[in-house]
Amino acid sequence: MTPILRNSVVAMSALACFSDAVLIAFYPQFFAQRYGVLSEFHTGAYVACISLAVMVAFPLWARVARRVETLHLLVWTQAAAGVLCLMSTQAAQLWQYWALSMAMFVCKSSYLLMYPYLLRLQSTEQHAGTVGVLSVVVHLVGITGAAVGGGLLQGWGATGCLVFMAAGDFLQMAVCAWLLVSRRAVRVVDNSNRPPHRKASPAIWRLAVLMLVFDFSAYLVGPFFTGHWQDLTGSANQVGAGLAYAVPAAMALLGLGMNHRARRNGRQPRDALLSNLLIGGAGLLLQAAPSVPLLLLGRCLFGWALFQGIVKLETSVFKLSTPDAYATDYALANFFQNLGVLLASLAAGWLVEVMGVPLTFAVAALGWLVTALLCPWALTPRDPVAVAVAVETTTSPLPEQRAQHA
Repeated sequence: MTPILRNSVVAMSALACFSDAVLIAFYPQFFAQRYGVLSEFHTGAYVACISLAVMVAFPLWARVARRVETLHLLVWTQAAAGVLCLMSTQAAQLWQYWALSMAMFVCKSSYLLMYPYLLRLQSTEQHAGTVGVLSVVVHLVGITGAAVGGGLLQGWGATGCLVFMAAGDFLQMAVCAWLLVSRRAVRVVDNSNRPPHRKASPAIWRLAVLMLVFDFSAYLVGPFFTGHWQDLTGSANQVGAGLAYAVPAAMALLGLGMNHRARRNGRQPRDALLSNLLIGGAGLLLQAAPSVPLLLLGRCLFGWALFQGIVKLETSVFKLSTPDAYATDYALANFFQNLGVLLASLAAGWLVEVMGVPLTFAVAALGWLVTALLCPWALTPRDPVAVAVAVETTTSPLPEQRAQHA
């Protein structure tokens, strides 16, 4: 695989996540400004339905990708997402916006196929670095997306945000088309000799359950964080709120740098998922404190643990999988991740409406404690397939280990 192809796929991932990040931290303000809806539960339900749309659609896209080349598929799905996003700018009623935007997210979710596509074109020993890069790219895009989203909502209004999101979809389409026309794309589908579909192993299912609990806890604090920051600081500045929301992205960059330095010095980064979960839990609790310095400290601890946890868990998906099953196994794991986000969004809306924002941090911390307790059950291979893959991963002269994102 050429560096141009690799960098193009990473760039498409960045574009996809950037267009998602423009509004993700500002849906309460978006619905209040555009449709006069002030209900926290409505915001939670909408974010939950986004997750539901991705949960349902992505496994279907993974099935299609077994027969259709990934980049060919993405040209059409991202074009459709952009068109639907532009159509939603004309939605005068709330139900129309819901229908168009959910159809948009169904099409948009196909971009997740780029992760297994990229990793299938690399040797296993390259996976950890690639997944770490993808994770940091997503987090850094979160910084700029949240900041730009706040500025767009403040300056251009809700319509400007939607147009910006559509532009990201069309740019992804253009990059895919360029890779195909310039013959830089690599074919990965072989319909003449395609191996039979393999059901996910019990190890993948256990890991998926662990990721559900992890993501539920991580995303429970997301939908209403910017409002919590504005209440605590007494400032209505949405750009500042977006930057505070994106503090974990800076911690992800720090984590990537430290992991890269360790590998460059011939060391593997420490596998400290349990200790990171406890650190992240403490960070979640600190964010509930009525103090800006403590909140920022908690945000930093949470961001560090979130990055390390994502890398460990998503790397484990591919470590327990095989190249021909990367897309379908990743789709299963992603289904459970999005189920966690969906449940978190619904729970957050109810918790905030009934008990206030600080309680969501305490519940999220408890969730990461449960995640830590589940780790020995979920991360220890018990079935022959998982053990065989784990042995092959550690003994083969080429393959080694692989990492993760979010």
